[in-house]
Amino acid sequence: NQSHMKIPPGQHVHIRDNIEGMEITRSYTPVQIITGEKRQEAVIDFLIKIYPDGALTPKLDLLQPGDDVEISDYTGDFTLDKLHGKSTIYLLAAGTGITPMLSILPEIGETTKICLLNFNKTTQDVIWGEELERFAQSHNNFKSYNIFSNEDGASELTGRIRLDLLERFILDKGDDILACVCGPKGFVQTA
Repeated sequence: NQSHMKIPPGQHVHIRDNIEGMEITRSYTPVQIITGEKRQEAVIDFLIKIYPDGALTPKLDLLQPGDDVEISDYTGDFTLDKLHGKSTIYLLAAGTGITPMLSILPEIGETTKICLLNFNKTTQDVIWGEELERFAQSHNNFKSYNIFSNEDGASELTGRIRLDLLERFILDKGDDILACVCGPKGFVQTA
């Protein structure tokens, strides 16, 4: 039973499976490949961090091409028209909260300034760091900053999300500014 669907950038789906007799559902945001290569319409790319003690990710890690996966229809409040007419877009992500940012990044116009503040515990937790560096090299309107909470010396930017840190980057204010935020609940509430 194969079905094909296109998931708009910024939307997420729920992946469901039965693990040891219990139904487990988790939300995942498909990502767009930011290297510039075009993908087939029938391909959905996910960037999933595998947690060895996770409820669902160890099983997802064992999937092989052709395996069946139960995926819901897409859902979410974000629409691409929110990106239009903006002079600056701030992307604030913590951990795997980077995935919706990766899904909308290629959709932002070249005349819009983009500032990604990527919060992680350590340098090893940075997801798609090399791809983001290459994207920055080919997009003059894009700047990316890594902020680490558990790794002193890895960056001049350390700590958790807080007002004085945000004020260093969020200089523009007005109706033509957009901030997109994704991460753990405490991160989103503080932002």
